[in-house]
Amino acid sequence: MLYTLKIRLYPPSKQTNQLLKTMEQFNDACNLISKFTFENKIFSKAILQRLCYYQIRNEFKLSSQMVIRVIAKVVESYSDKNKRENQHKFKPYGAIVYDDRIFSIRN
Repeated sequence: MLYTLKIRLYPPSKQTNQLLKTMEQFNDACNLISKFTFENKIFSKAILQRLCYYQIRNEFKLSSQMVIRVIAKVVESYSDKNKRENQHKFKPYGAIVYDDRIFSIRN
């Protein structure tokens, strides 16, 4: 059985800086893919993964699953056809969706 939790973390300052840097990299990657998506009018997750995955992985040093979540976040933002008129921009500290392949809590 899986549970969804909303938690607040209080990490030490070193880990706080690492988490903030990860958020910045994640959202910078979202902005790069969003620019590519908008300019090329490609809104398919599968096609974007094929075209952008390795570039994002190498440029931003994100884990494999994080790159997949970056692409998914961008595709979801363009999912409504009415929202494709303008390029989407992501804030530096915008949300990151952590799934069970990225983040887990063990007893």
